[in-house]
Amino acid sequence: MNKWKNTSNRKHFESFELATSDLRLNITNGHINAPGEWVLNCGALNISVFGLNAKTPLEAKLSAVKEVKMRLIKMVNGLGEILKPEK
Repeated sequence: MNKWKNTSNRKHFESFELATSDLRLNITNGHINAPGEWVLNCGALNISVFGLNAKTPLEAKLSAVKEVKMRLIKMVNGLGEILKPEK
């Protein structure tokens, strides 16, 4: 999980970013609307998840990647449904 960049800039506020060529994931603990909870944002996929199931930064990172992967699989499967030949 060493590709995550620590973007924290305030005390009592943790924030990390994972950037690939196509996606940028941001996780935050200390969000004004969800104090004490980890929050995931991925603008490219229009994903915002409040209350990731995590207690530590490592758990939050793993949970965020799992959530994005699950959403991507769901999107790809949805395209498969569209591309099925009509009977």
